[in-house]
Amino acid sequence: MNFGLYGKYPFNLGAVTIFPLFGAEVQWYISSDTDWRTASWLPGYSYKDSDLSALWVKFGVGSDFSVSGKVFLRVSLLYGFRLYNSLEEDLANYADKNDYSESIFSSGPDLKFAVGFRFL
Repeated sequence: MNFGLYGKYPFNLGAVTIFPLFGAEVQWYISSDTDWRTASWLPGYSYKDSDLSALWVKFGVGSDFSVSGKVFLRVSLLYGFRLYNSLEEDLANYADKNDYSESIFSSGPDLKFAVGFRFL
């Protein structure tokens, strides 16, 4: 499950509004079939499902296209960088202690389409 909070600064160009976006999104890992307390591939470590949750920092651009007086179409393109979760930090530290390198960097784009309704 994901929850995000974004800020925007709109530039009204008539029927189209363009805006830069910046924000953060939490990716909550709620449950899995894996028993992380007994994962044998990383000895000496124990995890809960929630330890796999991660924070994304995202930025990008969006646009609203007016369809009628109060209805609009929104398109947004964001690019995000995911910070390490507890498991990934421990895995990277474990790799360093055992003389091999482990990189777990994650990033990627989001393209979103939405229909909106203006109340005011």
